[in-house]
Amino acid sequence: MNTSGRTRKAKARRTAVIQFHDGQPAINVKYQARIEHGADEQTAIATWDRMVEQWWKDAEIAAQELGYSGVFAEGRSGGWLVPYTQFNGAGKQTFKWKGQGPELGYPKCPDVTQPKERARFLKLQERIAELMIEVPVRFREQLEAFRNVERKDS
Repeated sequence: MNTSGRTRKAKARRTAVIQFHDGQPAINVKYQARIEHGADEQTAIATWDRMVEQWWKDAEIAAQELGYSGVFAEGRSGGWLVPYTQFNGAGKQTFKWKGQGPELGYPKCPDVTQPKERARFLKLQERIAELMIEVPVRFREQLEAFRNVERKDS
């Protein structure tokens, strides 16, 4: 199939299927493609780690913009993104993880059997798919920034 005419958003929206991990609606965020970079292994790993950390922050912002409290990673390698909402003991929604308990509240995963919640989850899924498409570009940008700092230092 030729997809050269599609926009990034169209590619990101190619599916409206909701996947589940451990019984909760989740978004598969495992990146399995190889990114050619030409850097030594230590530099590539450090760059990847910085890029992944920023990616998760951006994913959480995307979730919060849609009304979720945040996201967490699930699975052995953290390859599933699960959004949640959390209300403290006073009934106020929290947007910064401080733990859980009677006073702090408990995270609640979306109930995608409800039409509004399903639509919100699918919108987040689209936004996360867009972030996944950007992974190779973000990695190369981070790597180039690292190389520029390295050049200045030498």
